[in-house]
Amino acid sequence: MDHFSKLPLDCISEIISLTSPPDAAAFCLISKRFKSASESNALWKKFLPPDIDDLISKSPSTTIPWKKKKDLYLSLSHSPILLDRCNLSFFLERSTGKKCFMVQAAALKFIGSDSYHLPVTQYILREKTRFVKLVMLGTMYGTFDIVGKIDSQMISEETHYSSYLVFKVTSQHCPETSTLSQVRGVCRYADKESVTVAINRASRCLFHRDDNSLFYGVCFPKVRVPTARGDGWFEVEIGTFFSGGGNHGDVESHVFDISLSPGETLMVEGIEFRPENIFGGMSGLGMLFSEEK
Repeated sequence: MDHFSKLPLDCISEIISLTSPPDAAAFCLISKRFKSASESNALWKKFLPPDIDDLISKSPSTTIPWKKKKDLYLSLSHSPILLDRCNLSFFLERSTGKKCFMVQAAALKFIGSDSYHLPVTQYILREKTRFVKLVMLGTMYGTFDIVGKIDSQMISEETHYSSYLVFKVTSQHCPETSTLSQVRGVCRYADKESVTVAINRASRCLFHRDDNSLFYGVCFPKVRVPTARGDGWFEVEIGTFFSGGGNHGDVESHVFDISLSPGETLMVEGIEFRPENIFGGMSGLGMLFSEEK
């Protein structure tokens, strides 16, 4: 280690850049010299997306410049910024630096059972959300679909992505446990598609005491269950895709056959596109984020 620590700082930073942000967080504990190398702008610039300056310049919500690239990385991992006239939010997947986006509800298409676009004009501002506008739908619309798109050139290349519907369901009868019943999702990109089925935990369609294997995906591995997020919303996976070179047009996520029970209201925040997390423990980043706040 003595010989290694005698290397120039830029050389140590170059070596650390071949690892990952969690590893860089661990390297800073070795010595003061490693701490200097692992916090350098040159290192954290390599962890950031190559088009990060262009993305930030398009955001109306960022007015304070970051002196350190590490601070920029941490900020974008914690706090999404708005883009595209506030129709998109952008943030970083904190363990990899890959780009994540959410298309806000007001920019989605809501399609009725007879293929006409639903006149959704009810926006609510009091809910905890990153956007100004939300879409709220009731049982008056019957069965409907939700469609969201994003330009493939915006997302990180050569990355496995998943798309998620971010929502809440309120009910006059059972407000604490309401969520979507069975729906079907498709993610289309570059002439390929993945299909999933999302099931409410309390759904009678698949969940029975004598046939739990169906619900947990042994017989139906593409079944997905809505899960609670840390921001107070629910999400359900719509589909997955591989971004490749990112030059194949739009990625489309389509949720089919949404229906609500009497007394229920669906609130939609948006459709989120984010990479699969390849790090399990995230111990290094947990240390990094707790110390640097």
